[in-house]
Amino acid sequence: VENLKKHGAAKPRTVTTLTNSINTLFGKQLSEKEVAGLLGELQKQKVIEINDTKITYPQLG
Repeated sequence: VENLKKHGAAKPRTVTTLTNSINTLFGKQLSEKEVAGLLGELQKQKVIEINDTKITYPQLG
């Protein structure tokens, strides 16, 4: 979440770009299942909303 805040207006806007950003942040050490779990947790905490393939950030502006 802190990393996303640092992006400002340049936050990833699609599931693919956010997935790539997460992979890069963790040095490509995570499995697809772990990345999907992180996306799910971000949704659960309402940090992100996924609509089709687009992402919005209601709490981050």
